Amino acid sequence: MEFQERLSREEIELTSENFGTHFVLPERERSLVSLKSRTLASLAEGKHVVTLLIDGFGFDMAREFLDEQDPFLSKMGEYGKLERGSSQWPATTTCQITTMHTGLPVEQHGLIEWVSWLPEIDLLASPLPMSHARSGNLGELIEEGIDPDQFIPPGEFYPELARQGFEAYVIQPSNFIGTPYSQTVCRGAELVGFKAFRDGCVAAADLLTSLDKPSYISLYIDTLDSINHRATKNSRDSHLVLSGITANLNDYLFPALLHSPREAEILLTSDHGHMSIDPNNTVYLNRLFPDLNQYLQRTQSGEVIPCSGGCRSMFLHVQPERREELRDRLSEALNGIAHVYNTETLVQLGVFDSGLISERFANRVGNLVVLPFAGESVYYLNERFEVHKRSAHGGATAEEMHVPWFTLNTRSLSE
Repeated sequence: MEFQERLSREEIELTSENFGTHFVLPERERSLVSLKSRTLASLAEGKHVVTLLIDGFGFDMAREFLDEQDPFLSKMGEYGKLERGSSQWPATTTCQITTMHTGLPVEQHGLIEWVSWLPEIDLLASPLPMSHARSGNLGELIEEGIDPDQFIPPGEFYPELARQGFEAYVIQPSNFIGTPYSQTVCRGAELVGFKAFRDGCVAAADLLTSLDKPSYISLYIDTLDSINHRATKNSRDSHLVLSGITANLNDYLFPALLHSPREAEILLTSDHGHMSIDPNNTVYLNRLFPDLNQYLQRTQSGEVIPCSGGCRSMFLHVQPERREELRDRLSEALNGIAHVYNTETLVQLGVFDSGLISERFANRVGNLVVLPFAGESVYYLNERFEVHKRSAHGGATAEEMHVPWFTLNTRSLSE
């Protein structure tokens, strides 16, 4: 697919104004896109670098907990600073975590969403569990003889650290350690698993206080995102989970910051925020338009590609000659619910960086995008794609795109 459509200056200004009414653009300076360069610079100065990533921890939630005087976040704010960071778009774990581990922006690595179209293997798949789209069968693509190297690009981050003589440690839940995805994107790093998050904090603390050479340590926790999906970010359960995470960081990791033999740069951030939705109000496009499949592209075996993405960022793979017709129909039907964009328009708006777009990304992303407004959800209904979650992400609203960007240098703790 080539991004050839060019809007006039007047059209792009009007489109940009409409986009800005509901959505925000990615800001790459304080995002995981900058992690590789920031890390290399700090390591070259002889510092340890620690990245703490709490999945599903939006900027709005961080501000709320900081206002409530959360002990760990208060220390991060007092001795460091909190700035507003940004997710790439789409605001999904698949997109952001692949960037975190490979050092490649989404325009380069091309893993866009939990459900991604992968033309290399002619399949709609879920790359993180290495399964058919939303099948829930972990590793089934491997069992079918598919090599993850066929669609996951080689990472640049950890191999570059190794070439420069730095060690990298990736600490994450034990059930993630042996997955084909982790083994592929984390090549060059040592993987450390934990069952209880406290043990992950202890592992990070032990590394921080024992490593002689400047090293990179990342610590990832997924429990907040999981509870947000089930109970929403404003629920009591969600707040209890986040309080437990920050309490462990305060009790087991923060003391190590005081005793690190080397100066260390600490970053606490997230991959995305969350948007509350009512799954019962989801608009299913193939119910709205029973003839929808007539517009959609098919796999080499003749099966319809229903959509990639999710209910907050829906990518349609439309037959090129019928795209404008479908866009007009969807735009009219979804008025007040979502905007419908040609993918090229999003490139011109700056949602994607035109100078970075790879052939891999262009072939996977689809040519028509449905971007729901706040609180809305739009999807394709079949046995695997029905929406059940009360909170979702992937969209381009501020709640989904803005993440905390806490930074702290351990030198400030002794001043």
